[in-house]
This record gives sequence, structure tokens and C-alpha cells, in this order.
Amino acid sequence: MDFSPSDTKSEKLKDTPSPEKVSHAGALMTLGDRHARAVDAGPRPDILSLTPRPIDLLYALRRRWKWALGLGVLCALLAVAIAWLVIPVNYTATAWLRIATAKPRIIFNTQEDNDLLGHRNAQATLMTSKFVLNAALRKPGVSQLPDIREERDPVSWLQQNVKVSYPGNSEILQIAMTGENPGQLVKLVNAIKDAYMEEVVAVERESHLRRKRVLEQSYQRNIEQIKKKSYLVRELANQIGTSDSEAARVKEIHELDSLAGLRDRVNRLRGEISGKTQRISLMKARLDKFKEQKEGDGTAEEESPEVLDEELMVDRLVESTLAQEPWIAQAKSQVTAIEAAVFEERLRAARPDLPSVVRMEERLTALVEEILRREEQMRPRIREHIKEQLAAGVDLASPGAAQGPRRETIEDIDVDKSVLEKELEVALEAFNTSAKEAEKQGAYSAELESKRTELERLNKMTGKMGVELQQWEIELAAAPRVTLLEGASVPRSNDIEKKYQKVSFIGLAAFALAVFGVTTVDFLSRRVNSPSEVAYGLGVKVMGDVPLISGRAGRHRRTLTGSTPTPREGMLAESIDNIRTALLHRAATESIRSVMVTSSLEKEGKTTVASQLSASLARSGRRTLLIDGDLRRPTAHRLFELPVGPGLSELLRGEAELEEVLRPTRVAGLWMIPSGKCDSDAVQALAKNAIADEFKQIRSEFDFIVIDSGPVLTDADALLFSQYSDAVILSVLRDVSRVPRVFEACERLRAVDAKLLGAVVNGMSMGRYYRSYYRPYTIRVESST
Repeated sequence: MDFSPSDTKSEKLKDTPSPEKVSHAGALMTLGDRHARAVDAGPRPDILSLTPRPIDLLYALRRRWKWALGLGVLCALLAVAIAWLVIPVNYTATAWLRIATAKPRIIFNTQEDNDLLGHRNAQATLMTSKFVLNAALRKPGVSQLPDIREERDPVSWLQQNVKVSYPGNSEILQIAMTGENPGQLVKLVNAIKDAYMEEVVAVERESHLRRKRVLEQSYQRNIEQIKKKSYLVRELANQIGTSDSEAARVKEIHELDSLAGLRDRVNRLRGEISGKTQRISLMKARLDKFKEQKEGDGTAEEESPEVLDEELMVDRLVESTLAQEPWIAQAKSQVTAIEAAVFEERLRAARPDLPSVVRMEERLTALVEEILRREEQMRPRIREHIKEQLAAGVDLASPGAAQGPRRETIEDIDVDKSVLEKELEVALEAFNTSAKEAEKQGAYSAELESKRTELERLNKMTGKMGVELQQWEIELAAAPRVTLLEGASVPRSNDIEKKYQKVSFIGLAAFALAVFGVTTVDFLSRRVNSPSEVAYGLGVKVMGDVPLISGRAGRHRRTLTGSTPTPREGMLAESIDNIRTALLHRAATESIRSVMVTSSLEKEGKTTVASQLSASLARSGRRTLLIDGDLRRPTAHRLFELPVGPGLSELLRGEAELEEVLRPTRVAGLWMIPSGKCDSDAVQALAKNAIADEFKQIRSEFDFIVIDSGPVLTDADALLFSQYSDAVILSVLRDVSRVPRVFEACERLRAVDAKLLGAVVNGMSMGRYYRSYYRPYTIRVESST
């Protein structure tokens, strides 16, 4: 048989990798090394750690619906049987109370609206409180009930089983207990109801009566205080001389006005005396200076009178100008007003250190200091200006100054000062007398006003208390806030319908839980659901998909014949032809001659893809060789009804020549090398590149070489065969292949620098294809590996 390629289809050969490039250590790398290189290849895809989506659970249910249905029915039946035995038929005993939202009134609205009974949540809490339940347990015969005797902590048991509520959000309070013994329930509910009425309702009413008694006592005390304070007010009014506080106030204002006039007169006299004193001191100082100058030289005797007259006139003009300066005049008026206000405030206030008095004194001090500072600043300038005017011949004196100023002597000024001092003594005596009278009048008036105010406040408060007492006397006859509508009686109905509902719900829940558990367990295996998970989830290009031809039952077989294909087989061939087209396009652009078809684990359709792809390449006119590289589990020879050996294993061991293992198939243009009988020697020879020369010869004789290798994750054969391949196609079987394993297989292939063309997804549903597009020349295929 001639295996040389035709001249029209021959092309430039691509050399097989040399033994130096395919080392034994690299081919037989350990699992840890391969995993480390895979991790370095890139980030881990998100699809490997995604939480389950509803669509993922639906995919899992599609794969495991039989298991889910069977286990769900079994769990549902078991749960229903257990629930029926465990859930009892219960009775409910109920007592009804009416708790008014607001306290019933006859006419008045007293201060009982904000009491404890007005809060609904508080009533429910009080009904199940320990002191109410303990009071209920103390009722005759309650502590001897069977359920109470069996409990270590009866109070806690009652808190868990007593239900208190307001049906329909109304004023009706419901006390209910549910159990198997109706007679016992009635006794417990009535005991709790009676304890509540005694421990809460009766105590609340007693609390109101106690408040009323306290109010009555306070009212009597206030009456006595009013009598005493009224007597004090009358006595104080008699001392002042008037019983009218407003008249006392007018009298006090009149006294203060008189006192202000006396104070102004005292201040004026003090100012005039101070001015006389300053003039006497100034004249004495100038006279002493004149005498010194006279003793020193004789000219001073003639010049000193004129100098003294001129200086005295300048001083008077300076003081007159300062007194007429607008700001200083206004400031002095403010000083007088503030002094009067301070004096009046001190008379009215009981304490001299009140904040208002302190603030006015601080303001007064600051204003006096500012007046003195301004006078010191202005005096030199005014003096200089007056001297300039006098030197220029301007007459600054009074109209009578033309005849010469009148000369005052120290004796004249001293006489005037003595007269002013006498007037000051008289004015001070009158001022002090008036101040004492005003102070006494003000103190009595303030005390009288305070007493009257306190008496009015006490009268108002006592009047309010009296009105409140009268209203309470009337409202005590009103209906009670809490009334008993109906006590608990022996119930005649049970909750058998609720038991049916609970049992049904438990059964459905058990069924749903079982189905969910089966789908969740299947999801955790992360099987491939669609080509999009491979393409977008793992980032591996999908070259095409292959329809599901038959189910997986034991070891499957396929035969390749030339008979007319069925529709399913036509769809298979059509999808394989699409993959072949994509492969030929990549081969033309990237010089691909040999392709290895592999999978992550066994039984994922790699043999189907390899055999169908090699047949499709042969039908397209390419001389194609199919090598069964799955040495440990060979199946490709059965598809073509060829013997398993001699084959590749014998070629590796040197027991056969290339011409002996090359076998033609029934498909024109397609040859095959079976796997042969594998052993450890064959595997070691593969790792040592024992067929490097033979593979170079094969590449020169065929247009395409398709290698059906073993799974990537089970042994190192696939990684060794990848060194003889220009590219790798990964077979993925939907609903069988696992996403993490597919990712790991891709990473191991990348770790040995294998070019991964893409993936082929097997087992797609027939609804994805249209039968009108299959071709009649397609071969027939029956099973997959």
C-alpha cells in the first residue's frame, strides 16, 4: 500500500520536536509541579467559585430528576408518618376581658388617663409576669394539675404556653391556652384571669385611691398656709401705711425722684468745691514761683503780675472749652444717669452684688476713665490754640474783659469755698435722710409684693387641687376600666384541621428539601451545562458542539459504515464538519498539521470527536491519519472494526515497523494506527521519544494527523503526545465533564506549552439542531466513549 502523499496536496513539512525539546523530566512532571505552573498561568476564573443560581439548580434537576423524585417521595412519606404520630390534637380554652382604651367617665376627665392599664403591650406583659403567674399557681387545686406537677419550673412553662392578644386590634383582651387536656386548660386560664384581676386591676384602683388621699392631705395643708400668709400680708401693709401695693409703688417712685434731685445738688456742690480747691492750689503755686523769681532777679517783680493774669486767663479758657466739648458734656450726663440708676437698683435689690449692678458699675468706671483720658489728650492742644489766638491779638475774654479781667485773690476764693462747703453739709444731711426713708419704703414694698405674689400662687394651686378633688369624688362612681366578659369553659372543638395542614406542609417541605439536596449535591460537582460556561466561564474557545446520539449504558460502541445515515447521525456529521472547517481555517493561518484530541477525564467523548473529525478531514480530500494514543483504554479500533494490534505500543517497543501498524479504514483517505497492547515499556518508550523518527516520517506522508490521546488528568500520556502535536482540541461532555477538572486540564496543557485550539462540547440536546440541514453522505455513528 502506497502511503506517500499526492503532489497536489503536499505542503511544506513541519518538523517534529527534537528530543532535546521533549525531555523526559518535562513529560513526566509531578502533579505538584503541573499544578504550580497552572496557577502561574493566570487568575482563577470566577465560575469555579460562583454560588448556585436558579438555572444551575434546574440543570442539576434535569440530570438527576429520577433520583430527586424518588428520594423526595420517600422523604415526604417518612416525614408525614412521623409528623402524624408526633403532632397532637389540641384544644384551646379562652377567657375574655374588656380593657377600655380610656377610663370610663361620668363627666370629668381626671388625671388617670396615663396610667398602666392604658398600654396594651403592658397588659400582655403583666398577664404573663411572674408575680401574676405565681398568684395563679397559689389558687386551690392549680398546683396539683398533672401538667404543673410534671414541670420543674411551672412559671416558665406557663409563660411559654399562655397566649395573650387583642383580636382585631380592639379593646377585647383574650387569654388562651392550648393543650390536650381541656379540663386542665380551663382551670389554668381562669386562675390566671383571677390572679390578674386581683394583682393588677385591684392594685391599680387602690393606687388611685391612695393618690386621692395624698391630694386631700396636701389640700388641707395649703388651706392652713393661706390663712397664715394672708395675716402676714395684712400686717406688712399696715406698717407701710397702705394696703394697696400699687399705691406703695407710686410712693416709692416719688421718694426716688426727690432723692435724685438731692443727689444732683450734692454732686454739683462737690464739683464747685473741687474747682475752688484746684484754683487755690494753682494760685498758691504760682505765687511761690513768683517769689522765687523775685529773689533771683529784679525783673520778675514787674513781669509776674502780668504773667499770672495771662496764665490764669488761659487756664480758665481751657477749662471752659473742655466743659463745652460735646462728647465730654454728653459723657458727664451719662455718668450722672448711671450713678442714679446704680443707686436706685441698690435700693430695690436685696443683694448689692447683683449682676445688673456690677455691670452698671463697670460701665460707669469705664466711662469716667474715658472722660479723663480725653481731657488729658485735648488739654495741651486747646492750651496751645488759645495762646496762639492771644498772641495774634484775638480777644477771647468775656465782654467785660476790655476793661481788664477782674483779679480774684486767694482769700476771695477761700470764702466762696467755705460757703459751698456749708451748703454741701446741709445737702448731704437732707440726702441721707431721704435715702434712708426711700430704702425703708422700697424694702417694705418689695416684701409686700413678694408676699402677695406667693399668696396668689398658693391660692391658685389650692383652687386647682380643690377642683380636682371634687372631680375625683364624682368619677369614683364610674364603671371600672377592666371588666370580665366571659370566663374560660370546656372547649368542644379541636384543631384536627390544623394537624392536617401541618402534616401536609411537613410532607411538602421534606419533598422539597430532598429535591433541593439532590440538586445541590449535583451542583457541587460543577458539571458543564452549556458551551457558554466553557467559552465565557473558563475563557476557552468553543470550536463547536456535537449532538447527543445515544445514552451512556456500560461501554458504548460505534460503527462507521457507508449506509444511509439517520437524522441524528446526519446532525452529528454536520456539527463535525463545522468543527473541521474551523480547524482548517486555523491550520491555514498557523501551519497546523497534527492535532491531539483529549479530555480531562475518561468517557467524555474524545474518541468520538477524534474519529469523526479524522473521517471528516478524509472526506474533504485530505490524507488523514488517526492515531489511537489512548494506550491504557483503547476503543478507537472498534469503531473501524480493526484489530487492536500490532499498533502504537509495539511500535514504541520496537516490535513492529511503521508499515506494519498503519492500517487503512473503510473511509477513503483515512488511515489508522491502533493502540496495540500497552505495558510499562511502551509508556517509558513514549517518554523517551522512541518514535520521534517515525513521527517525522508520518508528517511527511499525511496532510493531517489526529491523535486520540488518553485523558489529561489520569496519566501523563496526553502531555507526552502533546509534544508531537501542533495543537490540542479538548473534548467536553455536557452533564458529565466537571468545570474544575476541565480548567485543571487546560492549565496542565498550558504548563507544557501545548497550543489549545479550543474545546468541543459533546452531548448537546437535539433541539439545538435543525434536521433539514444534515447531508446525505454523512457516515453513521452509534455510540460514544
